[in-house]
Amino acid sequence: MRKTKLWRSGFLGSLVLLLTIYLVSLGSGDSNVGTQRKGFVAVVKKVTGSNIIKLANSIQLRDFFRAWHLDELDALKAGPLNDDLTWTEVSSTQEIVRGPGRNSEYFVQYNFDARFTIAVYYRYLSDSRGVKEVPFSWYDWKDLGPKLNKLMSPEGPQCEDIFVEKGFKQADNYEQRFPEILVEKGSISNFCVPNLVSPVQFQVRKIQVRCEAEALALQAASFLFHNELKPANLIFLNSEGQSTTVGTKLTKDRHSLANSSLLEPFFPSDSLPKQDLDEPFAEEELNVIFDTHAEYDNLFLSNGSLIKNHPRYLTEVHPKTFEFSLEEEVETLEAGKNLSPSEESFLHNLIYVQNHLEEGTPEFKYFHEASDIAGDGNKFENSMDSRFFSGLIDDHWQRQRIFNALIRNWLRFTESENLTSWIAHESLHGYLFTGSRFPWSLSNSFQMPLHDLNLLAKYFNQSLVVAPATESIGRYFIDIQPFIASRDNRDGVNNVDARFIDIDSGFFIDIFGLGYSSHPSENMRLQNHFGLDHGGRRDIESFNRENGILSERNGKNFLLSEIFPLRLSMYHGLPARVPFSTLTILKDEYHISSSFYGVKVQLNKHRLVPSLGVWIENSKLNNWLGPRRAAKAHELTIKEVQSILSVLLSEGSYEDLIYWMRSQEQFSFRLEELAIESSKLTREEKLASLESLQHVQVELASAFSDPFLSERRSNKWKQLVELMDHAVGTDMFSKRVLKDIMSELSDALVSWKRKQREQHMEMSRLALDDSAHTQSTRLFFMREDARERSLREPLIFKEDFTA
Repeated sequence: MRKTKLWRSGFLGSLVLLLTIYLVSLGSGDSNVGTQRKGFVAVVKKVTGSNIIKLANSIQLRDFFRAWHLDELDALKAGPLNDDLTWTEVSSTQEIVRGPGRNSEYFVQYNFDARFTIAVYYRYLSDSRGVKEVPFSWYDWKDLGPKLNKLMSPEGPQCEDIFVEKGFKQADNYEQRFPEILVEKGSISNFCVPNLVSPVQFQVRKIQVRCEAEALALQAASFLFHNELKPANLIFLNSEGQSTTVGTKLTKDRHSLANSSLLEPFFPSDSLPKQDLDEPFAEEELNVIFDTHAEYDNLFLSNGSLIKNHPRYLTEVHPKTFEFSLEEEVETLEAGKNLSPSEESFLHNLIYVQNHLEEGTPEFKYFHEASDIAGDGNKFENSMDSRFFSGLIDDHWQRQRIFNALIRNWLRFTESENLTSWIAHESLHGYLFTGSRFPWSLSNSFQMPLHDLNLLAKYFNQSLVVAPATESIGRYFIDIQPFIASRDNRDGVNNVDARFIDIDSGFFIDIFGLGYSSHPSENMRLQNHFGLDHGGRRDIESFNRENGILSERNGKNFLLSEIFPLRLSMYHGLPARVPFSTLTILKDEYHISSSFYGVKVQLNKHRLVPSLGVWIENSKLNNWLGPRRAAKAHELTIKEVQSILSVLLSEGSYEDLIYWMRSQEQFSFRLEELAIESSKLTREEKLASLESLQHVQVELASAFSDPFLSERRSNKWKQLVELMDHAVGTDMFSKRVLKDIMSELSDALVSWKRKQREQHMEMSRLALDDSAHTQSTRLFFMREDARERSLREPLIFKEDFTA
């Protein structure tokens, strides 16, 4: 029996190692997959006894799974687990193309990988300290290839082949290849113009958002490829609260990074990348690695270790930070000398708004979502910017990864630039329970003072923010609508002031500026407090200023004294600021049950399951537990969790399991906060205890992996499994391996829960009388089985602890 297990282990190890070598050599763009697969199977069949034993300890499939789905640092180490990007992968997908025009330049297309771009720019900035500008092309920063590469040829489509004016028919030769984009008003030239110099001959100048998803993604790709939205700056974040900023200039003749001089530092002087793609590459060229982590360290750590300053627990602001004088700012900027490009752009925008206000013309809608996609029932398109739309994202877990990275990098950006912002609206509602957003939420919202909003517009508008490579390779576009200087939104088309946009998907964070306005209060609680007639005052703005009543552009009102001082907490695992009287503000906007969890606590067909620290859909709970027990999912025992895990094992649903494991730390922290907030301590004692808790935890582990790398590794995993099954001759083999992996993870989760339970019970037993009521076990602890008495549903949201 032991020899049989050893043989199987050895076989698995050798097979996976061979598969790894195969996948690395295969690349993503190789057209000879069938030929290589046959050759690979032939190699596998030659592996026999002694060879298998020698390779037995090389690597196991479970190591790939852990590295790519759980212990991501393992994927950065040397060896087969490492999925570094090499020049082999980049160069193998290159192709030279050009437009039909006589003056058109050659363009080198390639398969996009953000690690390639980021590593090259890290190296360039490290070697060129003090550089003011860097070349930029959207082709190197967003994956436009799937939409455009196949269209880059002298015979490629032009505007009339894709856009159709009302009353006309699409060209027959393109009718089957492209969905029709109907121009309902005006002519095609309002949206698209020919560009025979470009390898993409249809240049989209304005996006027609009312179309099918595929057509919208195609328009967005052309719009960006032709640099209709060039970033003003690139901002490279690091994980210690600092950043490096550099301006941008368009690449010469739209050259891609694949044949850019920025690649030179990666190659010996006599081995630069060939411009002639028919000439074979030297071996030393092919082995060049684009290691974002090494380049990140070289850029940010070359001048010594970075020291991260812990943010203050309470943040006060002066009331004047909610005011902004358009006239004074214009005068100051016009009198200034040597304005930066960002300041000049800000000044031009202010003058435009000045003229707009004087003329009294209606505002135009600035932000356009992908909400007009024809015939689609996916609600998430309302949360996607049309300019960065790449297609609908139906996968629930991929959306969660994107939102998680989006939020964490907004928090890192505002920290690095010393901008004040805090969680708002439905995002704040989600934070109240678990310290993260609701998994079903369609929106992500933050607020900031009007002063900080204008700083954001003045120095960072239309900048591209690059996440720290230690955590993510995300890239985010900051965009501010032009009318932020006017706080009275009578036209109702620009309620959102700014957006922080994930350029891969188009998902965004809504940013709302708060200031004094002439909006009458729509908040019933404030109306009752101050009187419906605003104290008999006609000058509502002066009344609001005197009483500290702040407004968003959409007219929603808030009390300055209830927002400030901001408190420091954790949101998605990073330090984030929340309003001082969070519960009071939320109750103005939402129905908040007094109970933290329980039979009656149900939001959007989800229940909070404290034993797992997450919200779970009712449909899943009904399937796992049955309808009667699902209503009491908050009482789950360790044995019932084991029962759920056994169902997951049979289904092979590892995403739920991984999320539960990775979210434990964040929920435990939030539970500790809630225990203090709902304790019998005085308000001052609570604030002191919460501040101490913040100093214990600087930041928490992310509950999700990077969305770009996760998708890439998931595809690799599927390839790995498919090839294994093909070699072995049955798909049951990989299923059994995956089941074994999940079984190990399930055991680890249960073991961790038991250990946590023991620690909690011991802490409660040893706690002094005056501190026992601050223990999180007062709100929840895991029971071993149903024989143990369950806690009463904690009524911790009856009143705001800051009141």
